[in-house]
Amino acid sequence: MHKLSQKLALIITNSSYLDDMSEMVSYSLEAILTTSITAISAFLLTAYTDCVLEYLIFNACFIPIRIRHKSFHFKKFIQCFICSNLMILLCCLILKYIPYHNTVIPLLFIFLTSHFYLSIERNKFETFFIAIIFTLSLFFNKTISLAILLSVSMNTILMLGRLYNEKNIKHD
Repeated sequence: MHKLSQKLALIITNSSYLDDMSEMVSYSLEAILTTSITAISAFLLTAYTDCVLEYLIFNACFIPIRIRHKSFHFKKFIQCFICSNLMILLCCLILKYIPYHNTVIPLLFIFLTSHFYLSIERNKFETFFIAIIFTLSLFFNKTISLAILLSVSMNTILMLGRLYNEKNIKHD
């Protein structure tokens, strides 16, 4: 994906070598291409498993949380592609087929506390906002509350991955 975006950037910028402008275009193209390909394939997977509504609900909860925090990123697109699609599909299947129980309520607060302390940003307002939205969603749509729980837990796992990588990179 990186080489493809570089070649496209050279065409777009009408350059024969990578300069600052073509590097910036290349970086943007790579982000757009990888995100689009992953999102489309995840959508197709969830459509195949009849989980489109769950896909939309999960992404509406997960994306705002994911983009606000520094967390784990794979170095290779294929790794990211496979793991992202599996994670999204798993979360959508859980939303569709696992019945909601009130016993998951304490899990959100455990994951939310972990999420707060693992994040570099440690945004109290955001954490409080997620807790409020989760609590309100318990009254009108349990699928949304479960999607919030899954989103916070997935992002917490990704932040643990970031910490693991940082720890191992420092010791190498």
